[in-house]
Amino acid sequence: MARVLVTGGTGFIGRCLTQRLLDREWDVRRLLHRVQADEFVPVTDGIVGSLHDLTALREAVQGVDAVVHLAGRTLGFGRREFFLDNATGTRNIAEACARRLTPPVLVHISSLAAAGPSTLTQPVDESVVPRPTSHYGKSKLAGEEAVRRVADSLPVTIVRPPGVFGPGDRHTLLMLHLARRGFFVVAGLRTIHVSLVFVDDLCEAIVRAIGRGERLCDASAEGSMRDRGVYHTAFERPLELGEYARHVARFAGAKRMRVIRVPLPLARIGTAVQELFARVQGRQTLVNFDKLREAKSRFWTCTSAKAKVHGLFDSPASFEDRLRETIHWFQATGRLESADLAGQW
Repeated sequence: MARVLVTGGTGFIGRCLTQRLLDREWDVRRLLHRVQADEFVPVTDGIVGSLHDLTALREAVQGVDAVVHLAGRTLGFGRREFFLDNATGTRNIAEACARRLTPPVLVHISSLAAAGPSTLTQPVDESVVPRPTSHYGKSKLAGEEAVRRVADSLPVTIVRPPGVFGPGDRHTLLMLHLARRGFFVVAGLRTIHVSLVFVDDLCEAIVRAIGRGERLCDASAEGSMRDRGVYHTAFERPLELGEYARHVARFAGAKRMRVIRVPLPLARIGTAVQELFARVQGRQTLVNFDKLREAKSRFWTCTSAKAKVHGLFDSPASFEDRLRETIHWFQATGRLESADLAGQW
Protein backbone atom coordinates (compact mmCIF):
# COMPACT_ATOMS: atom_id res chain seq x y z
CA MET A 1 0.00 0.00 0.00
CA ALA A 2 1.37 3.39 -1.04
CA ARG A 3 0.64 6.61 0.83
CA VAL A 4 -0.21 9.63 -1.32
CA LEU A 5 -0.70 13.27 -0.39
CA VAL A 6 -3.26 15.07 -2.58
CA THR A 7 -3.40 18.86 -2.46
CA GLY A 8 -6.70 20.23 -3.71
CA GLY A 9 -8.27 16.92 -2.76
CA THR A 10 -11.73 18.35 -2.04
CA GLY A 11 -12.06 20.02 -5.45
CA PHE A 12 -13.71 18.72 -8.61
CA ILE A 13 -10.70 16.74 -9.87
CA GLY A 14 -9.34 16.03 -6.39
CA ARG A 15 -12.42 14.15 -5.23
CA CYS A 16 -12.37 11.92 -8.29
CA LEU A 17 -8.66 11.25 -7.89
CA THR A 18 -9.00 10.52 -4.16
CA GLN A 19 -11.77 8.00 -4.80
CA ARG A 20 -9.74 6.28 -7.49
CA LEU A 21 -6.76 5.96 -5.15
CA LEU A 22 -8.96 4.63 -2.34
CA ASP A 23 -10.51 2.08 -4.72
CA ARG A 24 -7.00 0.77 -5.30
CA GLU A 25 -6.46 0.58 -1.53
CA TRP A 26 -3.90 3.36 -1.47
CA ASP A 27 -3.54 5.34 1.73
CA VAL A 28 -4.64 8.91 0.96
CA ARG A 29 -3.82 12.07 2.89
CA ARG A 30 -5.25 15.46 1.90
CA LEU A 31 -4.14 19.01 2.57
CA LEU A 32 -7.25 20.85 3.78
CA HIS A 33 -7.97 24.53 4.32
CA ARG A 34 -10.06 23.57 7.32
CA VAL A 35 -11.56 20.51 8.97
CA GLN A 36 -14.63 19.72 6.92
CA ALA A 37 -17.02 16.91 6.15
CA ASP A 38 -16.85 15.69 2.56
CA GLU A 39 -20.11 14.22 1.32
CA PHE A 40 -18.36 12.73 -1.70
CA VAL A 41 -15.15 11.18 -0.37
CA PRO A 42 -14.73 10.70 3.39
CA VAL A 43 -11.01 10.60 4.17
CA THR A 44 -9.86 10.69 7.76
CA ASP A 45 -6.18 11.50 7.15
CA GLY A 46 -6.09 15.24 6.59
CA ILE A 47 -3.59 17.99 7.38
CA VAL A 48 -5.12 21.42 7.96
CA GLY A 49 -3.09 24.14 6.30
CA SER A 50 -2.46 25.96 3.04
CA LEU A 51 0.18 26.16 0.34
CA HIS A 52 1.67 29.10 2.25
CA ASP A 53 1.81 27.35 5.63
CA LEU A 54 5.35 25.95 5.51
CA THR A 55 4.99 24.08 8.80
CA ALA A 56 1.82 22.31 7.61
CA LEU A 57 3.49 21.45 4.29
CA ARG A 58 6.48 19.87 6.00
CA GLU A 59 4.10 17.79 8.12
CA ALA A 60 1.93 16.87 5.15
CA VAL A 61 4.77 15.47 3.00
CA GLN A 62 6.28 13.37 5.81
CA GLY A 63 5.90 9.64 5.30
CA VAL A 64 4.25 9.79 1.88
CA ASP A 65 5.50 7.98 -1.21
CA ALA A 66 3.98 10.44 -3.67
CA VAL A 67 2.44 13.90 -3.82
CA VAL A 68 -0.15 14.92 -6.39
CA HIS A 69 -0.31 18.69 -6.49
CA LEU A 70 -3.77 19.75 -7.69
CA ALA A 71 -4.37 22.77 -5.47
CA GLY A 72 -4.31 26.16 -7.13
CA ARG A 73 -6.32 29.15 -8.23
CA THR A 74 -8.46 28.97 -11.37
CA LEU A 75 -10.37 32.22 -10.76
CA GLY A 76 -8.99 35.50 -9.49
CA PHE A 77 -9.20 39.27 -9.72
CA GLY A 78 -5.66 39.91 -10.89
CA ARG A 79 -2.19 38.66 -11.67
CA ARG A 80 -1.04 38.76 -8.05
CA GLU A 81 -3.72 36.35 -6.82
CA PHE A 82 -2.93 33.80 -9.52
CA PHE A 83 0.84 33.93 -8.99
CA LEU A 84 0.54 33.78 -5.20
CA ASP A 85 -1.19 30.39 -5.30
CA ASN A 86 -0.14 28.83 -8.62
CA ALA A 87 3.51 29.91 -8.60
CA THR A 88 4.56 30.62 -5.00
CA GLY A 89 2.27 27.91 -3.57
CA THR A 90 3.65 25.34 -6.02
CA ARG A 91 7.20 26.35 -5.17
CA ASN A 92 6.44 25.83 -1.48
CA ILE A 93 5.10 22.30 -1.90
CA ALA A 94 7.93 21.36 -4.29
CA GLU A 95 10.59 22.60 -1.86
CA ALA A 96 8.92 20.78 1.04
CA CYS A 97 9.18 17.55 -0.96
CA ALA A 98 12.79 18.24 -1.95
CA ARG A 99 13.86 18.76 1.69
CA ARG A 100 12.94 15.21 2.65
CA LEU A 101 15.82 12.76 3.05
CA THR A 102 13.98 10.35 0.74
CA PRO A 103 11.86 12.63 -1.48
CA PRO A 104 8.49 11.43 -2.76
CA VAL A 105 7.37 11.33 -6.38
CA LEU A 106 5.77 14.68 -7.25
CA VAL A 107 3.08 14.77 -9.94
CA HIS A 108 2.30 18.41 -10.66
CA ILE A 109 -1.03 19.11 -12.38
CA SER A 110 -0.54 22.12 -14.60
CA SER A 111 -2.79 23.17 -17.50
CA LEU A 112 -2.88 23.50 -21.27
CA ALA A 113 -3.21 27.22 -20.52
CA ALA A 114 0.46 27.13 -19.47
CA ALA A 115 1.48 26.00 -22.95
CA GLY A 116 -0.77 28.50 -24.69
CA PRO A 117 -3.01 28.29 -27.77
CA SER A 118 -2.46 26.07 -30.79
CA THR A 119 -3.08 26.62 -34.51
CA LEU A 120 -5.62 25.27 -36.98
CA THR A 121 -3.31 22.53 -38.23
CA GLN A 122 -0.98 21.96 -35.29
CA PRO A 123 -2.29 20.97 -31.85
CA VAL A 124 0.05 21.68 -28.96
CA ASP A 125 2.45 18.91 -27.99
CA GLU A 126 4.97 18.74 -25.15
CA SER A 127 7.83 20.16 -27.26
CA VAL A 128 6.27 23.58 -27.96
CA VAL A 129 7.70 26.77 -26.53
CA PRO A 130 5.02 27.87 -24.01
CA ARG A 131 3.17 31.08 -24.86
CA PRO A 132 0.38 31.52 -22.29
CA THR A 133 -2.05 34.38 -22.88
CA SER A 134 -3.84 34.75 -19.52
CA HIS A 135 -2.76 35.48 -15.95
CA TYR A 136 -3.90 31.97 -15.09
CA GLY A 137 -1.80 30.39 -17.84
CA LYS A 138 1.27 32.46 -17.00
CA SER A 139 0.98 31.56 -13.31
CA LYS A 140 0.66 27.84 -14.11
CA LEU A 141 3.77 28.08 -16.29
CA ALA A 142 5.57 29.75 -13.38
CA GLY A 143 4.47 26.79 -11.24
CA GLU A 144 6.03 24.40 -13.78
CA GLU A 145 9.26 26.38 -13.64
CA ALA A 146 9.20 26.12 -9.83
CA VAL A 147 9.06 22.31 -9.90
CA ARG A 148 11.73 22.19 -12.59
CA ARG A 149 14.11 23.97 -10.22
CA VAL A 150 13.97 21.04 -7.77
CA ALA A 151 13.77 18.26 -10.38
CA ASP A 152 17.35 17.21 -9.68
CA SER A 153 16.34 16.48 -6.07
CA LEU A 154 13.19 14.41 -6.57
CA PRO A 155 11.27 12.60 -9.34
CA VAL A 156 8.81 15.07 -10.93
CA THR A 157 6.19 14.62 -13.66
CA ILE A 158 4.01 17.39 -15.09
CA VAL A 159 0.51 16.70 -16.45
CA ARG A 160 -1.19 19.43 -18.51
CA PRO A 161 -4.92 18.75 -18.95
CA PRO A 162 -7.08 20.95 -21.19
CA GLY A 163 -10.69 21.67 -20.22
CA VAL A 164 -11.86 19.00 -17.77
CA PHE A 165 -15.51 17.95 -17.54
CA GLY A 166 -17.43 15.36 -15.59
CA PRO A 167 -19.74 14.99 -12.57
CA GLY A 168 -19.46 18.13 -10.47
CA ASP A 169 -18.01 20.29 -13.26
CA ARG A 170 -19.26 23.89 -13.01
CA HIS A 171 -18.80 24.70 -16.70
CA THR A 172 -21.06 21.86 -17.82
CA LEU A 173 -23.54 22.79 -15.11
CA LEU A 174 -23.67 26.34 -16.47
CA MET A 175 -24.23 24.98 -19.99
CA LEU A 176 -27.07 22.84 -18.67
CA HIS A 177 -28.76 25.88 -17.18
CA LEU A 178 -28.36 27.77 -20.44
CA ALA A 179 -29.68 24.79 -22.40
CA ARG A 180 -32.93 25.16 -20.51
CA ARG A 181 -33.09 28.75 -21.70
CA GLY A 182 -32.21 27.79 -25.27
CA PHE A 183 -29.03 29.84 -25.77
CA PHE A 184 -25.27 29.78 -25.27
CA VAL A 185 -23.00 32.84 -25.53
CA VAL A 186 -19.53 32.73 -27.10
CA ALA A 187 -17.14 35.69 -26.98
CA GLY A 188 -15.95 36.64 -30.47
CA LEU A 189 -17.46 36.14 -33.90
CA ARG A 190 -15.10 33.33 -34.90
CA THR A 191 -15.40 29.68 -33.93
CA ILE A 192 -13.32 28.48 -30.96
CA HIS A 193 -11.98 24.93 -30.95
CA VAL A 194 -10.98 23.25 -27.70
CA SER A 195 -9.56 19.96 -26.47
CA LEU A 196 -11.34 18.30 -23.58
CA VAL A 197 -10.73 15.45 -21.16
CA PHE A 198 -13.13 13.50 -18.95
CA VAL A 199 -12.25 13.72 -15.27
CA ASP A 200 -12.07 9.93 -14.72
CA ASP A 201 -9.71 9.50 -17.69
CA LEU A 202 -7.49 12.30 -16.39
CA CYS A 203 -7.38 10.81 -12.89
CA GLU A 204 -6.41 7.41 -14.27
CA ALA A 205 -3.54 9.09 -16.12
CA ILE A 206 -2.43 10.79 -12.90
CA VAL A 207 -2.43 7.49 -11.01
CA ARG A 208 -0.36 5.88 -13.76
CA ALA A 209 2.02 8.86 -13.78
CA ILE A 210 2.75 8.26 -10.09
CA GLY A 211 4.03 4.78 -10.81
CA ARG A 212 5.56 4.93 -14.25
CA GLY A 213 5.54 8.47 -15.61
CA GLU A 214 8.61 9.90 -17.26
CA ARG A 215 10.44 12.30 -14.92
CA LEU A 216 11.89 15.73 -15.62
CA CYS A 217 15.30 14.52 -14.47
CA ASP A 218 15.26 11.32 -16.58
CA ALA A 219 18.48 11.63 -18.61
CA SER A 220 17.63 8.50 -20.62
CA ALA A 221 14.35 9.95 -21.92
CA GLU A 222 13.99 10.82 -25.59
CA GLY A 223 13.28 14.34 -26.78
CA SER A 224 14.37 17.72 -25.50
CA MET A 225 14.62 19.04 -21.96
CA ARG A 226 11.41 20.97 -22.61
CA ASP A 227 9.14 17.97 -23.18
CA ARG A 228 10.86 15.51 -20.85
CA GLY A 229 8.50 14.42 -18.06
CA VAL A 230 5.56 16.44 -19.45
CA TYR A 231 2.24 14.97 -20.67
CA HIS A 232 -0.93 16.28 -22.30
CA THR A 233 -4.20 14.37 -21.90
CA ALA A 234 -7.24 14.90 -24.13
CA PHE A 235 -9.82 13.28 -26.37
CA GLU A 236 -8.39 12.78 -29.83
CA ARG A 237 -10.97 15.00 -31.52
CA PRO A 238 -11.28 18.65 -30.46
CA LEU A 239 -14.70 20.29 -30.38
CA GLU A 240 -15.97 23.68 -31.43
CA LEU A 241 -17.61 25.41 -28.45
CA GLY A 242 -20.94 25.72 -30.22
CA GLU A 243 -20.87 22.01 -31.00
CA TYR A 244 -20.15 21.29 -27.33
CA ALA A 245 -23.14 23.39 -26.28
CA ARG A 246 -25.45 21.67 -28.75
CA HIS A 247 -24.37 18.24 -27.45
CA VAL A 248 -25.21 19.38 -23.92
CA ALA A 249 -28.63 20.60 -25.02
CA ARG A 250 -29.39 17.37 -26.90
CA PHE A 251 -28.43 15.07 -24.03
CA ALA A 252 -30.31 17.26 -21.56
CA GLY A 253 -33.48 16.96 -23.64
CA ALA A 254 -33.60 20.64 -24.61
CA LYS A 255 -35.54 21.34 -27.79
CA ARG A 256 -32.95 23.70 -29.22
CA MET A 257 -29.73 25.53 -28.37
CA ARG A 258 -28.98 28.79 -30.11
CA VAL A 259 -25.31 29.78 -30.13
CA ILE A 260 -24.95 33.58 -29.85
CA ARG A 261 -21.57 34.96 -30.89
CA VAL A 262 -20.85 38.35 -29.31
CA PRO A 263 -18.24 40.71 -30.86
CA LEU A 264 -15.24 41.08 -28.56
CA PRO A 265 -15.82 44.83 -27.89
CA LEU A 266 -19.34 44.05 -26.63
CA ALA A 267 -18.03 41.03 -24.72
CA ARG A 268 -15.54 43.30 -22.94
CA ILE A 269 -18.34 45.63 -21.86
CA GLY A 270 -20.43 42.74 -20.53
CA THR A 271 -17.40 41.27 -18.78
CA ALA A 272 -16.61 44.63 -17.16
CA VAL A 273 -20.11 44.75 -15.69
CA GLN A 274 -19.77 41.17 -14.46
CA GLU A 275 -16.36 41.89 -12.93
CA LEU A 276 -17.82 44.87 -11.08
CA PHE A 277 -20.58 42.75 -9.53
CA ALA A 278 -18.06 40.00 -8.72
CA ARG A 279 -15.79 42.43 -6.88
CA VAL A 280 -18.72 43.80 -4.89
CA GLN A 281 -19.70 40.25 -3.91
CA GLY A 282 -16.06 39.27 -3.29
CA ARG A 283 -16.37 36.15 -5.42
CA GLN A 284 -14.96 35.76 -8.93
CA THR A 285 -17.09 33.83 -11.43
CA LEU A 286 -16.68 31.99 -14.73
CA VAL A 287 -17.26 35.14 -16.79
CA ASN A 288 -14.18 37.33 -16.28
CA PHE A 289 -11.44 39.21 -18.09
CA ASP A 290 -8.87 36.45 -17.69
CA LYS A 291 -11.12 33.97 -19.53
CA LEU A 292 -11.78 36.66 -22.14
CA ARG A 293 -8.03 36.91 -22.79
CA GLU A 294 -8.01 33.21 -23.64
CA ALA A 295 -11.11 33.59 -25.83
CA LYS A 296 -9.15 35.84 -28.19
CA SER A 297 -7.36 32.70 -29.45
CA ARG A 298 -9.39 30.42 -31.69
CA PHE A 299 -7.61 27.15 -31.04
CA TRP A 300 -6.92 25.54 -27.67
CA THR A 301 -6.10 22.01 -28.79
CA CYS A 302 -3.45 19.49 -27.79
CA THR A 303 -2.37 15.97 -28.63
CA SER A 304 -2.02 13.21 -26.06
CA ALA A 305 0.05 10.99 -28.38
CA LYS A 306 3.01 10.88 -26.00
CA ALA A 307 0.86 9.92 -23.00
CA LYS A 308 -0.71 7.13 -25.04
CA VAL A 309 2.63 5.78 -26.22
CA HIS A 310 3.88 5.74 -22.63
CA GLY A 311 0.74 3.90 -21.49
CA LEU A 312 -0.47 6.72 -19.25
CA PHE A 313 -3.62 7.82 -21.03
CA ASP A 314 -6.51 6.34 -22.92
CA SER A 315 -10.18 7.23 -23.29
CA PRO A 316 -12.16 3.97 -23.30
CA ALA A 317 -15.46 5.78 -23.99
CA SER A 318 -16.33 8.44 -26.54
CA PHE A 319 -16.79 12.12 -25.72
CA GLU A 320 -20.52 11.77 -26.36
CA ASP A 321 -20.84 8.86 -23.94
CA ARG A 322 -18.86 10.70 -21.27
CA LEU A 323 -20.93 13.86 -21.66
CA ARG A 324 -24.15 11.86 -21.45
CA GLU A 325 -22.83 10.24 -18.26
CA THR A 326 -22.02 13.68 -16.81
CA ILE A 327 -25.45 15.12 -17.55
CA HIS A 328 -27.16 12.05 -16.14
CA TRP A 329 -25.20 12.54 -12.90
CA PHE A 330 -26.38 16.14 -12.55
CA GLN A 331 -29.97 15.09 -13.19
CA ALA A 332 -29.89 12.01 -10.94
CA THR A 333 -28.31 13.80 -7.97
CA GLY A 334 -30.55 16.86 -8.13
CA ARG A 335 -27.55 19.16 -8.56
CA LEU A 336 -29.16 20.78 -11.60
CA GLU A 337 -32.18 21.89 -9.58
CA SER A 338 -30.32 23.00 -6.47
CA ALA A 339 -27.36 24.81 -8.05
CA ASP A 340 -26.95 28.56 -7.74
CA LEU A 341 -26.88 29.81 -11.33
CA ALA A 342 -25.99 33.33 -10.24
CA GLY A 343 -22.92 31.91 -8.54
CA GLN A 344 -21.77 30.34 -11.78
CA TRP A 345 -22.02 33.64 -13.63
